[in-house]
Amino acid sequence: MQSLTPVTRRAYNKPFSRTEIHPEQIKALLRMKGITPTALADELGVGHSSVSQVISGKSVSARIRASIAEIIGMSVEELWPHPRPALRRTREQVQAMRQRVPA
Repeated sequence: MQSLTPVTRRAYNKPFSRTEIHPEQIKALLRMKGITPTALADELGVGHSSVSQVISGKSVSARIRASIAEIIGMSVEELWPHPRPALRRTREQVQAMRQRVPA
């Protein structure tokens, strides 16, 4: 019998949702279309680890995501439905932090 426990992501330690496609499924879909992640990396002029990290959700590259989605025939939102949190603070967040901290 198959386990019903959700698979966790290393990057976020959050379980995959049922609507999200697992990275191994993305790789399999690419292979079924006749391209490997390494071949895609060569075609895009990036390292194979960059493509691997984008597929697994550890990294974000709009160009790599768009290429994968185009090859598979799905939208980027279907493949990665949850936007990744921004790593940069907004100007307003920085100003609010400065106001709270005494000089």
